[in-house]
Amino acid sequence: MKKVRASLVGAKPARIETAVASSVSKPTQAPAQDSHSTNSLIGDGIHVGAIWKSPRDRTQAIQVTLREYHGNPYADCRLFVMNGSGHMVPTQKGLTVSVRQLGKLTKLIGDAYRKASSLGLTAVSS
Repeated sequence: MKKVRASLVGAKPARIETAVASSVSKPTQAPAQDSHSTNSLIGDGIHVGAIWKSPRDRTQAIQVTLREYHGNPYADCRLFVMNGSGHMVPTQKGLTVSVRQLGKLTKLIGDAYRKASSLGLTAVSS
């Protein structure tokens, strides 16, 4: 199976691998970091993972990275798009959330998913 690689530019230089013949492939996660202290958040941060924005559109991905700004850790959820040369580049579209607020955001996203499931908007209910 032939693979096409597109590097995520910006945070941890992870790669999105898509199998040309497969319609179920997803972006892959970067290798796990050895150190998860706040020192490792400086610079590129810690790449947590990436998903395709839409299963049918393999030109846009949402990447999540843990970063630090002025000593404050935060999660950066950023939209990446494929440029003309096949590389994934970050856009200005994104969401940054303090690590202290991640629990609350996770609950809200879970609530939204359960509501969408109860309304029959998702294929699988939780």
